[in-house]
Amino acid sequence: MKKQAYIIHHTHWDPLWYFTKEDALVQFSHNFKETLKGFSENRIRHYFLDGQSYAIEQYLLQFPEDKAKVEQLIKTGKLFIGPFYNQIDAFITSGESIMQNLKIGIAIAEGLGGANLQAYLPDTFGHSADFPKIFNQFNIRDFIITRGVGDAYGLDNEFYFKSDDGSQVLCAVMLAGYGYGTAAFKEGTLFTTEAKDYNKIDVNSLIDRLIANSSLENSFVFPLGFDQNPSILDIAEKIAHYNASSDIRFTETTWDAYLKKVRKHAKDLKTHQGELNSTQYHRVHRTLFSSRSDIKTIQDKVERMLTYEVMPLSAMLFRYGLNNEQKLMERAWKLLHEGQTHASSTVSDTVNADIKARSLNAYNLAFALKHHMMKLIARSLPATENHHPLVIFSTHPETRTKHHKLTLYTKNKTFSITHEQTALPYTLLSSEKIDGNVKAAHLKNDPEKHFYKHELILPFTTHGMGYDTLDVEEKSTQQPDQPRPTENKIENAFYTIRFQEGLSLTDKSSNTTYDTCFYLEDGGDQGDNYDFDKPTNDWVLTDTFKDAEIATAFESKTINRLVLKGTFFVPKDLTERHNKQASAPLAYTITLETDNIANTIRVCGAIDNQAENHRIRLVIKGDRINASSEAGTQFSVIKRPTEPEELEDWKAQGFFEAPVPVYPLLNFVSLKQEKTTLTAYTRSIKEYEVINKKDLALTVFRSVGHLGRPDLNCRPGRPSGLDNKIITTPDSQLLGRRTFDITLTYDQNDNPNHRHKSYTELATDALYHQNQPFEKTDPTITYFPINPLSPRPPHRLRHLHIAYLPMAYGTHYLSDKQEVMRFYNAGEDTLLLKTPFTHIVDGMDRKLGTLDTHPLLKPGELINLARNKF
Repeated sequence: MKKQAYIIHHTHWDPLWYFTKEDALVQFSHNFKETLKGFSENRIRHYFLDGQSYAIEQYLLQFPEDKAKVEQLIKTGKLFIGPFYNQIDAFITSGESIMQNLKIGIAIAEGLGGANLQAYLPDTFGHSADFPKIFNQFNIRDFIITRGVGDAYGLDNEFYFKSDDGSQVLCAVMLAGYGYGTAAFKEGTLFTTEAKDYNKIDVNSLIDRLIANSSLENSFVFPLGFDQNPSILDIAEKIAHYNASSDIRFTETTWDAYLKKVRKHAKDLKTHQGELNSTQYHRVHRTLFSSRSDIKTIQDKVERMLTYEVMPLSAMLFRYGLNNEQKLMERAWKLLHEGQTHASSTVSDTVNADIKARSLNAYNLAFALKHHMMKLIARSLPATENHHPLVIFSTHPETRTKHHKLTLYTKNKTFSITHEQTALPYTLLSSEKIDGNVKAAHLKNDPEKHFYKHELILPFTTHGMGYDTLDVEEKSTQQPDQPRPTENKIENAFYTIRFQEGLSLTDKSSNTTYDTCFYLEDGGDQGDNYDFDKPTNDWVLTDTFKDAEIATAFESKTINRLVLKGTFFVPKDLTERHNKQASAPLAYTITLETDNIANTIRVCGAIDNQAENHRIRLVIKGDRINASSEAGTQFSVIKRPTEPEELEDWKAQGFFEAPVPVYPLLNFVSLKQEKTTLTAYTRSIKEYEVINKKDLALTVFRSVGHLGRPDLNCRPGRPSGLDNKIITTPDSQLLGRRTFDITLTYDQNDNPNHRHKSYTELATDALYHQNQPFEKTDPTITYFPINPLSPRPPHRLRHLHIAYLPMAYGTHYLSDKQEVMRFYNAGEDTLLLKTPFTHIVDGMDRKLGTLDTHPLLKPGELINLARNKF
């Protein structure tokens, strides 16, 4: 009986890598012209275009004359594009970013004749536990992958991949890779000793392994294509040759047809729930989340701004004619997606410069949209010489009392802030006199152009989504709260932080003191952009801040702040590290800030990096041994072992890479303490490790200088990336100023929904605009004059208020003739959701059903609720 091989003709198309997007566009344009010709000559039956829509979108922008041909091929089931816009990083791309990626990708594909609804991520470095629930939102029931599966999961080549809410997809894993036999097939050497895959493994041994793990008897998938490969024009001839000369019968098919066959004939398919991140059969690069941390920080800012600020602002302000922002928001998401690929900044310096520029463009567009919308409201409200409207916006559906950090401008040094004729207390952090005159010898200095810039903290309560207008009144006699200098500590009802031969922290809720609570760790890194690699006999240094100096220390009625400045001397390179020398000065500033109405400790830092090939981590000490950490995923939480069992003998088992317990930090990570739960929420850092099974190490940055290096301690064998070339990446040394921004809590409440909601709060900046005539470039979009909205908006808006929200809030946005709000239940209990929404929609905002009663959210469930615009 012949073995059955199912050929699936495809290409894996990276839009950028060690080559630029322009290189890719030029080559894809040539390749796809050739593909169209191959279809017209009946030399190609099917072509699977990498599960994405980006490549064809870019092609048709240059060659719109081919649109009709593309549409016909898609409609007739010959060419498959989508559902993704482009291939994503599975772990540090936010839930909303993935939803938008799929939404854009499917919309493009549907506009060209139809979307392929097999989620296809052949080269993504592992897979999130939330993927099934996300994919089901788009009616995606199939998932094809390569990396992340290992024997420890006990799975075959086909299995059901399940999320914590019960959502599932049929998953097909290309265990031998997505092009293991392509070269040999094309060259006619498939069943000879010359047939090797790109890891130099015998193709026939790979086929034997695939058959042994197949859910269909004596059958396996033979993906025909590879990275940046053109279409293959002689498949039929090659099939005839191999079918006549081997014991394998080759049949060309599609992923859709193959998975239907699996559903029909496979028996006893296993089910997996949780992440897929094994390093056994493929590299998943567990430490790439700190590669080019500068770019990842920008992308994190864009995600947060679009998700929690720009989209909700647009949803609640559409009634005032702000309807032109939707296309611009989509443009911002696309700019972000173009640089937020599965490669995760593991590319050349030239390409990373382009990714960084596009990420900054996305940030600037989102920033402009946010301030444009707030400006239109605030500048449409009347102002007088001594009264300047200050509009405070809220994009969260619950009532919240917060300390808002504001920058205000006034003519006079003294001022008051009133709301409904009641003066509001505030803490004035600083006031600076600004000379608004243009400095020139022929111009006189006009005192009338002098004004004041104030930094302050304003306690204020918002009531759901909407805004309130406050009055900044000049020449007031109101006396604001002033910061009170302290000697060496800050204290409030939650914490005492003391600086004396280092930092100590007392958590008052548990009466626990952590001595040397935070410190910096520096270690060598002989790896590359893909992976951290610890040198043999590494010299690890720490800075506990004991030699630092206090730059600022104060307490106030709202916040308390302690600022340390110091220098951490580290080896300037691997040679110095080997010789145990440390000549490179890393000047740093560490700011710790506590809030008197929240149990948060904000820790911000700036480090001037003057060394190469090393890794800097901020370590937060714990007081309890932990077998696992619990981290936030896109819409849930996941437990991760602090010491994986496979780490002991991974080389003996032939793993492709060490299964190090270094993990992605998407939003937060928690560690149990003796009496509380320590949680770190990030606005920058994207990687963590639990060291000593109790201390939380957050990677601030890695400095490396190569894209791909061979024979690393943690990753034996060929270089990652190109197997025949090492590309230098001096920009990835990240010399210069590096920053981080995290928030810590020691909390008695360890409910996952509580932590997701806390993250949403901390991820959102203060939203406000002051209608003032003094400073016209803060932000820069203020410079543009506008016509006031007509009719003028009210002084107060109550757009949407939810009195009690036990689950997490995802986002709120406009879609066609409806507004949509996303919710999810990250906890283990079924929850009742009471909202003013009327129906449920899917990920494409298409109606699924009517809400006759308040919906119950199952544990882990993700739901999109909608109501018509009014």
